[in-house]
Amino acid sequence: MLAAILLNMIWILVMFSIWFYPVITFYVVKGTRDNLGLRKKIVVTVLGVSLATVFGLLTRISTTSLELDAVLVTSLYFSISLGLWIGIERRQKLVRVICIVLSVLIFGLGYLSGTIGALGVGFITGSFESSNVIWYDNGVIYKEKPLGNAFSDFRGKEVEIYKTIGWLPIIEWRLANRKYFTVDTYRYPLQVKYLRSSETLILSLPDSVKIEDKTWVDTLSVE
Repeated sequence: MLAAILLNMIWILVMFSIWFYPVITFYVVKGTRDNLGLRKKIVVTVLGVSLATVFGLLTRISTTSLELDAVLVTSLYFSISLGLWIGIERRQKLVRVICIVLSVLIFGLGYLSGTIGALGVGFITGSFESSNVIWYDNGVIYKEKPLGNAFSDFRGKEVEIYKTIGWLPIIEWRLANRKYFTVDTYRYPLQVKYLRSSETLILSLPDSVKIEDKTWVDTLSVE
């Protein structure tokens, strides 16, 4: 399990941002002291990406690449780091003090998460990985991921239904999601049947699995 976490690309991207974004942004600010025009362009670009990311988080719009999503989300930390270093070099004493205090707290928490808490970060990032993804030809995307792990006191599965469009397949938005907190759904892959006529997904456990002598079934609308 530890090896799987360490090889997780999402974990690598998050750890890179924790360790290197404060350093990279420091040199960006330092290197643009005599070129404020370039600094302004960098700030505008970074803020634009960050605002687009926040909009996506609020509206449940994301990309179909989990790695690209991770880059976009960590851009928020890049934006914060950049803003802190710019604030630290300001002439206003109050602004400098506030930014210094915030940088100690934020960077300190980041480096603590990147060292002592690295394994915890791995479990968190791993929880975003889907164990089963099914693309349908009309742009519907079914995603399934386990809930809980070896150290948690609950088990289950989360199912998410997304929609994308043919001319821009990199963008997706969530139509529905549902969580099932049972050991059986955690242990077994769900069987999925898509009824195109009613725009419905029928979820079930393998035929051999029974819950209270009844076959577990659930339906999700994808409209």
